[in-house]
Amino acid sequence: MNVFKEPSRPSFEKVGIAGRVFESTGLAPSAEFFTVETSTGHETTIRQRECDFFYHVLEGSGYFVIDGEKQSCTVGDLVVIPHGRWFRYEGAMKLFVASVPPWRADQEDTQENQG
Repeated sequence: MNVFKEPSRPSFEKVGIAGRVFESTGLAPSAEFFTVETSTGHETTIRQRECDFFYHVLEGSGYFVIDGEKQSCTVGDLVVIPHGRWFRYEGAMKLFVASVPPWRADQEDTQENQG
């Protein structure tokens, strides 16, 4: 099957976000695709040591802080986060995310936001 429905329930909930993972890794094992919904944003700043992230804004608006630089985003925008960059995002948004390679917790570093 090449068409994947968005799961009706969150696959994960953490630090201000709820995500729904498309079960497509069997067909495309080098990438992972999911949606993220948030009313406030990601509550921690993270760095992925291996994953590049591609965030497409489906609904809402907000901003990403990438290596200390604040960048606004709104519906239709694509935000690219290369691996190794510290980032967080804030705002009320629904995002479609591609992770290359698939996300794993042991690849991620976190730091508490300073406000």
